[in-house]
Amino acid sequence: MKFSDTVNRINKEFQRLQKNPVENVLAIPDPKNMFQWHFCIYGLVDCPFEGGVYHGILSLPPEYPMKPPSIKLLTPNGRFKEGTNICTSFTNYHPESWQLTWNIEKMLIAMISFMNDNDPSAGVVSTSESEKRRLAKKSIIWNIKNDEQFVRLFKPYYKQLNIDPSLFTDPQKLKEYEEQMQYQQSTTEHEKKVRNFEKVLFFGASIFLVMSSYLYMKSLK
Repeated sequence: MKFSDTVNRINKEFQRLQKNPVENVLAIPDPKNMFQWHFCIYGLVDCPFEGGVYHGILSLPPEYPMKPPSIKLLTPNGRFKEGTNICTSFTNYHPESWQLTWNIEKMLIAMISFMNDNDPSAGVVSTSESEKRRLAKKSIIWNIKNDEQFVRLFKPYYKQLNIDPSLFTDPQKLKEYEEQMQYQQSTTEHEKKVRNFEKVLFFGASIFLVMSSYLYMKSLK
């Protein structure tokens, strides 16, 4: 496949994504390198990643779509090891599984699906649901404080990502937001401990009532 054909293919995919974006994903090519696509997974609900904003990179080879890309997430997330290429059927880990019908849209959809299951693979880490939720709450802060590419590329899309624009420019606002997230996290952990204590207390009370009833009935004989 000619290089010009690859460029035309990528441009067409970009135009298609602009007209029909993937739900819960914002994807754009790097202005300096159209073969490197940056994406944000956001707006997920009813899962441990709810509230998180996750920056990733999809690197297309010059031979695309004849050869598969690589993909990785940069934001700590509890499912994938940050900054490490992820092994899936549509990446260069498995060129034998690659099909020409794959495109950027399908790969991003598959990435969300893979993120929400527990299948083991290279580039995957094992964490608890509570750890994933903790990282989700810290994701925006982490991106702004540690990821220059995220700030450079996705700052103009703050409305779509539901991010307060002042967090990008006002250190005090970012600090206040971070303290708010820490408070929410500590409150959640405290409530969880209280619920666990209530369960233990209820179980203990139930055992006490059963034993009391047993001893009472036995005393009547």
